[in-house]
Amino acid sequence: MGQRVKLIARTGEDALRLGIIDELERAGVDTSYVQVAKGESPGTVVVLVNPSDSSRAMVSVRGANAGLSGTLVPPGGDVYHFASTSPRVIREASQALGGVVSYDPGSEVFRGIDGLEGIAGVVKILYLSRKEAERIPHSRSPRRLLELGFELVVIKLGEGGAVAYSRDGVYRASPIRLEGLVDVTGAGDVFDAAFNLCWAAGCGIESSLEFAVLVGAIKTIRRGSSNTPSRQDILEFIERV
Repeated sequence: MGQRVKLIARTGEDALRLGIIDELERAGVDTSYVQVAKGESPGTVVVLVNPSDSSRAMVSVRGANAGLSGTLVPPGGDVYHFASTSPRVIREASQALGGVVSYDPGSEVFRGIDGLEGIAGVVKILYLSRKEAERIPHSRSPRRLLELGFELVVIKLGEGGAVAYSRDGVYRASPIRLEGLVDVTGAGDVFDAAFNLCWAAGCGIESSLEFAVLVGAIKTIRRGSSNTPSRQDILEFIERV
């Protein structure tokens, strides 16, 4: 989306052999903070998509990801986004963090997430899917999560759009349904990135929510988890509609 990005991650040597690091660098991502662990397998996710309705199942293995340390996180960023990692990593990185800090626990919720209370004063935006919101502690009452210290709790509702809870009120964005639904994998990650971009640029909650729903919807008509819309793709889509 036209931003300068640094990836902080831990992976195995197979990621080098398969060219995954090279592919990220060609896309303009700074991978100098990616730690390659010798003798360990990279984290792997197998996504099974039903072509008839785009429903899916995911099987994941943490691999080298499990050893990720927040001490790798450098200071000086405008936006820090933590995805599918434990609160421990955020606590370890807390001294380096500034600007917008967001967290999407993803599959960590289903592994028995623990320690949300310890990061609520650090993380400003907490992202959850509908299913994650049903499983995470306190989330049946988003107000309780706000009381812990999060500034925004954003729940992604898929075909239902999205809703954001803040201390000032509740904001909703209607869904955008595009013809040619192919694959919803990665749409939630794209949503997070779009919301963060808009929010960091000074947009309000409502505008950020609507933009995130739009960009997430564009992703669903593209196959593959990493086949995400670029800034130009988004601008061209907006011009068409």
